[in-house]
Amino acid sequence: MNPEIRSLIRDSITFTALSGGVLIVLFLISWLYTSDRVFTNAETEANLPILKNETHYDVLMLGISHARIFSRHRNHERFEAVTGKSMINLSQGGGFGGLDNQLLHLKYFIHKGNSADEIILVLSPMLMFNRNPDRTSVAFGREPFDPEFFQFVLENGVENKHIQLAYYLRSKIYWDWIMTKPFSLERMDKQIDGLDSAAMKRTMPSAYPYGLNASQFEDRKHVAEAIFNLAQSQNMQMTVLIPAALFGKWPGHEQTLQWVQSVQTKYDIKIIDLSDKWVMRTDLFYDHHHLNTAGVMRAVESVISDR
Repeated sequence: MNPEIRSLIRDSITFTALSGGVLIVLFLISWLYTSDRVFTNAETEANLPILKNETHYDVLMLGISHARIFSRHRNHERFEAVTGKSMINLSQGGGFGGLDNQLLHLKYFIHKGNSADEIILVLSPMLMFNRNPDRTSVAFGREPFDPEFFQFVLENGVENKHIQLAYYLRSKIYWDWIMTKPFSLERMDKQIDGLDSAAMKRTMPSAYPYGLNASQFEDRKHVAEAIFNLAQSQNMQMTVLIPAALFGKWPGHEQTLQWVQSVQTKYDIKIIDLSDKWVMRTDLFYDHHHLNTAGVMRAVESVISDR
């Protein structure tokens, strides 16, 4: 072999080994620095910090940000106080996941020996027409490193799980992760002034990149039904809550509701449809489709009254 090529290969191997060693050291320092932080469900958007072993809850909540707001801003404690029920909220806002993501977190919840009397799936209609959030590379970037969870995703994740797991590892040496600490506002009192047509135009294309595509809907139905099946196998009552929005019904609302109604008896599903409530009630929303604390508590009252 040409001496120059041999030297180049040797230098490349040395550089790779040194770079890998530096990354491992940085990863370990990050892990040691952050591993003792304690979070409540209201103080983090991640799930692993609040997930215990062999613990029973009255309510397990799943969904995207329309479900996470039931825990943000100390709403979690308010939910438990008003309902008298313990809750764990495994939903993922901010585009960090969809139905596949929530199925995986439900499976891991059960894998850890946990149980719940009831699952409340906040089924935003957009979830039924867009699988993209489940393929985002950053899906687990908020979670602390856990070898057991890493292995579980490796065995149960979606088709691009290797990309997601690579980011999961890499994110642990990012400064924003290292500086993550428990935090929550005491409440969210911001109110929206009214509908902003420009903002609405920006929201819908990102929420429905495929429009109301029938094949996307069929694909998502299978995942939603897997959640229903798993809930039933674990003797968890299944409740589907369709969230409220300032503008009323999301595109695809009727298709989503009709499908859930078609399997309602099969899975003994309770349906709570808030989509026609509080339309243009600007005092209950902090943006076009997220309830503020007053709105969340109205929603909790509806959940209780529909029992």
